[in-house]
Amino acid sequence: TDFGASIDVARQFGIFTPFVTVGYLDQGRPAGFTLYNTTSVSAGSSVVITDNLVALASYDYDSANAPIVAAGQELSGSLSWLFTDKITLTGYGTLGLSSGSPSMGVGFLASYGLN
Repeated sequence: TDFGASIDVARQFGIFTPFVTVGYLDQGRPAGFTLYNTTSVSAGSSVVITDNLVALASYDYDSANAPIVAAGQELSGSLSWLFTDKITLTGYGTLGLSSGSPSMGVGFLASYGLN
């Protein structure tokens, strides 16, 4: 069983909302594996571009979770379009800064709100 906790602090300043997230994960102890407890930190900001368009950029750090895995560091960015009051479309990308992160990644997310 794993146990984790994180805290996120954010404050809006006009169109900008800087944030910092800090987390800790106590890894379970499966037989035959050596796993480390991990810490994570993310810092960045979102910016409201228009009423329906929001951008986000962040730096993310995750400590190593095993002897053969390096700590992960990456830059992330996303652009979210509030298509309707229930549908949000988001494109995102990451750029790895360490051997513990993928070199790069891209993705797309479609969200639908039930309320």
